[in-house]
Amino acid sequence: MADSDAQVRLNDQLSRYYKKRIEYNHVTVLAIYWQECSSAGYKDEAAKLGTLMKTFNFHFEYFEIPSSDSQFALCVRLMELLAANRQDNTLLIIHYGGHGWIDDSHDNQSVWAAESHHTAANLRWSDLQRELKKHTSEVLVLLDCCFASQAARGSKSPIPNNVELFAACGMSAKTLAPGPHSFTSLLIQEISESIGSDGSTKVSELHKSMASKYSQLKQSAVYYPLSGPKASITLQPRAGFSDRTPPTPPEAGSVTIRISLSKLEQLNEVVDWLKLNPPSTISNVRIEQLRQSATAVNNFVSGNNTRGNTAVTFSKLPPSAQDDLFSSWSIFNQGVSRMTSYLRMLSSSHKDFDEQEMEEGLAATYAEQLERSFQPVQSSVERSIMAAPELSEKGALLKAAVDPKLAALGLGEMLKLRVLAHFAPDEITMEVNLNSLDSRTSGPFPYRAVEESMPQIGRVLIEAKKFGEYVDTRILQARLQNLAVLLQSSKSVEFHTLSCAGFFFEPSKAYGLIFRVPPAAPGLPISLHDIISKKVEVPTKPTLGQRFQIALKIGTALMKWHLVDWVHQGIASYDIVFFYDPALGVDYGQPYLCGFEYARKHSTPSTSRIVEDFELNVYRHPDRQGVPNASHQKEHDIYSFGVLLLELGLWDIAGKLFSPKKRETISPSEMGQRLAEVANKKLGHYTGTAFQKATSTCLNGDFGVEQDDIINSQLGKNFKVKVLAEIEKATMVD
Repeated sequence: MADSDAQVRLNDQLSRYYKKRIEYNHVTVLAIYWQECSSAGYKDEAAKLGTLMKTFNFHFEYFEIPSSDSQFALCVRLMELLAANRQDNTLLIIHYGGHGWIDDSHDNQSVWAAESHHTAANLRWSDLQRELKKHTSEVLVLLDCCFASQAARGSKSPIPNNVELFAACGMSAKTLAPGPHSFTSLLIQEISESIGSDGSTKVSELHKSMASKYSQLKQSAVYYPLSGPKASITLQPRAGFSDRTPPTPPEAGSVTIRISLSKLEQLNEVVDWLKLNPPSTISNVRIEQLRQSATAVNNFVSGNNTRGNTAVTFSKLPPSAQDDLFSSWSIFNQGVSRMTSYLRMLSSSHKDFDEQEMEEGLAATYAEQLERSFQPVQSSVERSIMAAPELSEKGALLKAAVDPKLAALGLGEMLKLRVLAHFAPDEITMEVNLNSLDSRTSGPFPYRAVEESMPQIGRVLIEAKKFGEYVDTRILQARLQNLAVLLQSSKSVEFHTLSCAGFFFEPSKAYGLIFRVPPAAPGLPISLHDIISKKVEVPTKPTLGQRFQIALKIGTALMKWHLVDWVHQGIASYDIVFFYDPALGVDYGQPYLCGFEYARKHSTPSTSRIVEDFELNVYRHPDRQGVPNASHQKEHDIYSFGVLLLELGLWDIAGKLFSPKKRETISPSEMGQRLAEVANKKLGHYTGTAFQKATSTCLNGDFGVEQDDIINSQLGKNFKVKVLAEIEKATMVD
């Protein structure tokens, strides 16, 4: 397909930018230390920093703080620095090496001192730091002193928006004196290695790398990013710098990203955004396709896409799927017509009404509403087309997965996932040998742990399960590998799964999957089950609104997986994973669906095994407990999701609704009835009616579907209406 004029124009802009990309026209570094200090190490380390910065063609200056009128002297020097570097796109770097105090008399703000004792010359850096907001570009402040993070404390915005602060230690901590393991020495080493290998580095990357690599640091360095859109400063040698390693090839790999637009006229804003703050590893950005979703749907429904032997056509969809798609498309068109008529009426009733003002003003008011009204159309497209009977045949499905007209409808990703879900993949994924597994994999729940630096992969989450006594290991290993391939395939964020990096299979220990940890994720994994049960204490519990959002995101993910015809078989709070920092708390905005089941027992388990698995059975549909009398269906996943909703609403573990004695005697049907009864009678008090209705619908299976197609599209539609839409109502009330 030939590029459109818009694509050619935009790609020309991007290409010119990336070919000659440089972050700053000028870089000036000021190293500050005390003129009279008993330790010469601070001056020596400043000189070493200067040697490195000069090799990058940065302008480097020194300033020795005098013991008399220290505050005034440094203030004057900073004003001189700002005045001399008023050119646009000029980066300032300020490094201080010396002593620091806790200033009890001035709200614990940052105080620099010539010596560690409290009779030495000193100055209040916090007062001077605010002046850096006068600089026309960014400023990087590097503080190697005790109590360095005091520079971030204060009620009057101590860190200006244009300042990025990298401090050697926390507000109440001390750091090492000058030497091979000091903050400055390790920072010099890290900057040198990062720029030497990659050509540039971000300050945020330096912080992350130093935190993971250098155990010699007495205290963890603390990082405060920029407040503006740039987020982090890039350190990049200026012209004249000689690379120590061969340049990186223009394209060592590529990533496909889909960007949805509310208006095509906003494309120039997208280009500006793509040029704003790209990682140093990006060598070029190119727009491969501009997809107009509404036009693609119109062509499909009207039959205008039948040329070229399209894999699926509207006329061949099941009648129920046709009605679903046509109805949602008609409602969308009616809304667009009403909006257009209203804007025309406004324009004609105001003679002085400027057309551009209407476009950028009033139309912008309705942009979010228009985008929201198209979402049901997109959901209907996914349900209806994925329900096409021919997509159950391998040949037709493979053809559909590469059909550009179906890709224009936003289905390319889902069709490729269904290929992987239905048929054993040709590609294989990496099998990894682990030596760190131990007896912690012996419980009923999966064992999860983060490994900071796995060879060839990096930071990973290990999800391990123990071998059951009724599992065919040959079948299990094959399914495990197939699932790993499926989970490593590219997926939209709505699937809420981590990217799989490989699997492990060690019959003497355990088996499981290895996932890449998102770069911005906090340090430790924690399950929703552990948070609710208080097995792990966290600083803050989620609000009711956050719990509703967790439910909505996991429910949407479940719907997406069902559309590609994959059942999870393990929906439960112990398989909803977050990342958290013991000090900062849990990132409740990013729940991940883990624990996909891939082991199918092929013989009858013992009675003791059934009793032992009560904590698992409480999440399972009654038909799937004990000796399953039916294969796992989508309705069974939805029931398990209902139990999860019940736990989120009550903020308690479902198993606690049953006494220890009752757990040993209760039948699967009685267990289901008990959960449904609690949802009907108690849940509404805690969550309101909408969330209670969604939960009860899942537990009772009350979807009103007597006959459905092969992909259960009617069930999917009713799940969207009766469950997800009700949860969304709950989020609006909170």
